Amino acid sequence: MSKYPRYTQQQVIDALVQAGGLKHPAAAALHCSRRTINRFIEVYPAVKTAYEDAIQDTIDVAQSKLMALVEREDFRAIHFLLSTLGKDRGFTERTEIQTLGGDLDAIRQQLQYDIARVYGDEDEE
Repeated sequence: MSKYPRYTQQQVIDALVQAGGLKHPAAAALHCSRRTINRFIEVYPAVKTAYEDAIQDTIDVAQSKLMALVEREDFRAIHFLLSTLGKDRGFTERTEIQTLGGDLDAIRQQLQYDIARVYGDEDEE
């Protein structure tokens, strides 16, 4: 007889659903390791599907909480929502760099032109 308890797929599924898809609490509920949970997810398609569904359900709950904060006009929530879900509308903090096809001389000339345009031409003094 093995010194380690054997779990059924359903036991692992139930633990994952109860834990909202979080592996550590699911493993704690079963008195096993995260590695055991990971193995079940890798080996059994039903467990993997249940895990993915539980994660999506947890994300839905979190998103509803975020929407509640947005409706209360919480600036941080609004900023977060726009910077993540509003990227396609230009709400992003990412800096985009456009190059001129890798031609270093053209890039150097463009940079010198941009600097002169912003700071003025020093030769004009």
